[in-house]
Amino acid sequence: MRRTKLPLALLATTLLAGCATAPSDPSVCPVVVEYGRETMARAADELDALPANSALRRMLDDYKVERARLRECR
Repeated sequence: MRRTKLPLALLATTLLAGCATAPSDPSVCPVVVEYGRETMARAADELDALPANSALRRMLDDYKVERARLRECR
């Protein structure tokens, strides 16, 4: 059960972000959540366990792009 928490959390974040409206002050950028090495290593292991054609893989690729855009916003 624990193994599904991270992908589900990322999925929920991605889906909810799609419903967001433009910020009222475009000069304010959202904060990018930083993850520790242990969390990143665990996420990488979980991602490696997914099938190559997994929908979650595609969604996580989209999430990676969104995080990069947030970093550019700063």
